[in-house]
Formats: sequence, C-alpha cells, structure tokens
Amino acid sequence: MKKITFSLLLATVLLSCSTGTLHSVTYIEPGLSFALGEGKHGGYSASITNQGKSEIVVSALKENGMTLPLDTLKISQSGKYQVPANTQVFFKNTSTANQGEIKILLKGDTNLSMNYEGKK
Repeated sequence: MKKITFSLLLATVLLSCSTGTLHSVTYIEPGLSFALGEGKHGGYSASITNQGKSEIVVSALKENGMTLPLDTLKISQSGKYQVPANTQVFFKNTSTANQGEIKILLKGDTNLSMNYEGKK
C-alpha cells in the first residue's frame, strides 16, 4: 500500500511540474529560429510579444510533418496561439542584422524542449 501511495504521489508531482505557466524573454540571433517543443508533449497556449527590432515569422510543424505558417509578428505586435499536442513551433528572426526579442507566456504543458535552429 505504501508503494502505491508513493507512486501516486510521485506521478502527481511530476505531472504538476510539466503543466502550468512559463514566462520567458528569449533572444534570437539574426537569421535563426527559436523552436519550442519537439517530440511528445501536451498542448498549450502561447502568448507572444515581439519586443525586438525585426519581424518574427511564426510557423508550426505538425506531427504529420506538415509545416503551417501561423503569423508574422511586426515590431511591438502580440499574438496568441493554441498549440496542439506534439506540434513544434518556430519563431524566426527575419533580420540579417538585429537580434530578435520575444516575450513568451505559455499555459498548459510547459515541459517542452527549446532550442535554436538555422544558420547564422
């Protein structure tokens, strides 16, 4: 009985760590993309504000391999996105000279991989 209780407690703690809210300010070098979520994960909502000096192109790579353009965030513009489970989202800095800056607020599954992609 103690083993089952401990297992349930551990599962609850792990689940609560991966769902919730995440706040971040992320910088993206010129020409690179910041990628959120790779592999298996739950869905989440993302509120993104472009705080930089260049446009940010937002796109999604669905689990079936299809890439969908979602938005182009102009300077100081915000966008809200409902991201399905197992979907990777990219934020591409379109500038060749200016560093991009996005403010991120995620709600839902926040146990996501985060990395940079592309060539400088």
